[in-house]
Amino acid sequence: LYPAGATTNSASGVTDLVVIGAGYWGAAIAHEARQRGRTVVVFDDQDPHGGSRNASGICHPKTYSSSLFRQFWPERWTREDLMSSFDWLKKHAGAKETQEHFFNHTRADLGIRPLPVGLYLEDNEALTSLAGPVRAERVEEMSPSPDGWKVNGVPARRVAIAAGIHSDNLLTLAGCKPIGVGALWGRGMIPHRIPG
Repeated sequence: LYPAGATTNSASGVTDLVVIGAGYWGAAIAHEARQRGRTVVVFDDQDPHGGSRNASGICHPKTYSSSLFRQFWPERWTREDLMSSFDWLKKHAGAKETQEHFFNHTRADLGIRPLPVGLYLEDNEALTSLAGPVRAERVEEMSPSPDGWKVNGVPARRVAIAAGIHSDNLLTLAGCKPIGVGALWGRGMIPHRIPG
């Protein structure tokens, strides 16, 4: 995002930031950019099988700190940065700690097993409302422009892709190198509230 003191020129008709994806991280990026006075347009294809929806509103610090996810972190990120993002979900989206049991259909031999404490969004609308207005459309156009980027006809200085398994397709659409985000298996966890 932009430094806190940066200025914008909304009169130019160029949006400061386009966010693609309105799940956990897209909503957070959009909210924080607006809090810093930036103009933001959010696109989300409303796919009922999207990652945040697929996870039934549950996310795990352990999962995001795994080697699989660490490769997608920003270069300068540390574990403390990751954990502060989960604290953000607690503070702004009302995420609660939960215990869940997980079944991986590709490894049925492992059976149902408990996972470490995660976060559960009791009200997914609390999160998505943080994203602000969302254009319910799939991104079909993303190309460089004199001002930065053009996304589905919207000129923008910067683009944040928070589109889960669709990220590589979007990077390719923009003429960038894919980073290897693949599908994750599993759907719908069984939450158990931790007392306190």
